[in-house]
This record gives sequence, C-alpha cells and structure tokens, in this order.
Amino acid sequence: ARDVGIVRVMAARRWRVTLLSEMPPAGLVGVSPVCVLGYNMNRGQEIALRLRTDDLRGFRKYEAVRDTLVHELAHMVHDDHDAAFKALNSELRREVLAAAQGA
Repeated sequence: ARDVGIVRVMAARRWRVTLLSEMPPAGLVGVSPVCVLGYNMNRGQEIALRLRTDDLRGFRKYEAVRDTLVHELAHMVHDDHDAAFKALNSELRREVLAAAQGA
C-alpha cells in the first residue's frame, strides 16, 4: 500500500492483510437491495474491494475506495456493525484523513 494513512493505521495496530483483491461489481449502488462494496474475510486473510463502477466503464473515486478499505479494516476487530465498530471506523477515518492532510 502506498497511502500513508492506511500504512500508518495498519502499522500502528500491527495489522496484516494477506490478500487485497478486486471484487466484481454485483448489484447497483444505491439501487439494488443488496450491494456490497467490500468484505473482510477472516480478519485480514482477504479484503476484497469493489473498484469498478457499476457499468464497468471506469473506476470508483479513490476516496470512496479508501473509505471502504477503512471500513473493512475496522472489521479486523469487530465483526458486527455495532457501536464499537462504528467508533473504531470513525477513529480510523480520522487518522487516515489526518495523514492525507500531512498531520
């Protein structure tokens, strides 16, 4: 990874991701009843991210993919989307954004 914020977050927590892969688009974002932008299998064994747009003609904005990665990294600790997960996800996002701004 080259994103300084992601690298810092992972290094500070000693997290490792064995495989980072692209997830094929399935469903339409904001339209389909089920539309997943990423998943974390076995707390870092594999993180898959949906990189391409729904029409397969382009790529999602980097910031959106990074936000999804941060969300999936929060699953390194918490499986469910409960208050503890949301707190960690917010903390990680703050750290990543601060690093991106040079803090």
